[in-house]
Amino acid sequence: MTTAPRSIGVLALLTLISSACATQRPTGQSYFAKARAPIGPERTGTEITSDVQQRYDAALNGCKEVLQGLESHATRLTYTRIVLATLGAVAGGVLVPYYAVAAAAHKGIIAALGGVSGVTNAAQATLTQGALTPEAQLTARSQVVADIKSAEKDYSKARREGSVDNMLAAIDDMMAACVAYDLQANPVTP
Repeated sequence: MTTAPRSIGVLALLTLISSACATQRPTGQSYFAKARAPIGPERTGTEITSDVQQRYDAALNGCKEVLQGLESHATRLTYTRIVLATLGAVAGGVLVPYYAVAAAAHKGIIAALGGVSGVTNAAQATLTQGALTPEAQLTARSQVVADIKSAEKDYSKARREGSVDNMLAAIDDMMAACVAYDLQANPVTP
């Protein structure tokens, strides 16, 4: 094995890891901007209720975008972990023993494959320590769903009572749950 194929393999591994970890997740910001649009002072009665309902719909759409992003990110992380585990297992468990049979002729290959095996284990551990696991993303998603349901319940109650202020507060609670999801998915640990 020459240096060029090894370099390509290392670059491919780094690209895989960075693409799974650094993907930009949807934020719902375009919808949330609509949900925060001011209600004109000239609006009254059913016009206000209609404006508030449009805000609610926009906030809900923004949250749907965030939830889909969390699920998609969890899927990418799952595939990344599978590829890393497979690459490490094949390098360390299949190829190193294969080349070890004729050890003298393949010292460089054996060292490189052993290194790849070790690096994939370290990469998986780093993903886990950084809370970049599918489980962390899906746990955050579940919490966001629970917070959205709570805000929906508050909104419905406020709507039945005719309280525009409480309806707007429930919308704000919904948006807060969807905006702060990243803190739940990637908690900062000392």
